[in-house]
Order: sequence, then C-alpha cells, then structure tokens
Amino acid sequence: MAVENSKQSLSILCNAIEEAVSKMKNHPEIKIHGFLSAEEAMVFAKNNIVDVVFTEGELNDYDGIELICRLRKINNRVNAILVTENQQYAEQTLKMNMRLSGYILKPPDSDAILNELFNLWYPVKGIIAI
Repeated sequence: MAVENSKQSLSILCNAIEEAVSKMKNHPEIKIHGFLSAEEAMVFAKNNIVDVVFTEGELNDYDGIELICRLRKINNRVNAILVTENQQYAEQTLKMNMRLSGYILKPPDSDAILNELFNLWYPVKGIIAI
C-alpha cells in the first residue's frame, strides 16, 4: 500500500515500488494499491491484507504516524515505511519506537525501496534478499 498527498507523489512512489519489485530475483506477485488519503487507505485495510505500507509523514487528513497506528490495530504485523523529505523527522519517529521498518527520503527511488523491502520487520512471502 502506498499513501501520498498528491497524485504526482503517489505516481512517483508507486513507480519506484514497481521498479524495485522488478529487480528482485524471483519477481514476487505484489499488488500495489495507492491512496491519496489515509481514510481511503483505512477502508481498504479493513477489507484486505496489507503487508507493507509506504506512507508520507504528513497526509491531508491525518499524519502518517497516526495512519500506521490505526493500521496496526487491524494488523499488528504490518510493515511501515515512512516516506518523507525530512530526515530529522524520520529519525525522531524511529527513536520514538514507532516500530517503523524504516524510512525513505524523497524522492523515492527503487534502490532505497528495495533495501527497505529486504529489511522488513515482518517477513513477506516472496520477498527474498538476493
């Protein structure tokens, strides 16, 4: 799942995720669902299994950390990766023990995403480090 503020940012993030997956040796079947609001993402998560969420830190309806907390109430093993322009914010969030799998600085690129996918807290079927 990818959650961003703008269509352009969401498109860049989803494209980078797709490129990262294409670089994997086994090319796992991963479906990327993109959302422009946390509420839309929550509706989806209530009815579907979400293994990984890439989320902007500051969303239009509420912040990415709140989204992560709400997602964890549905699935406490969701891997959360913060996507932000602010490295200090990401590092502070990690120190607050938000149990993030990691963070990616904007603009996201496939190598950074691949690195995060290979270092998830909770393994996802089909994602195997090369």
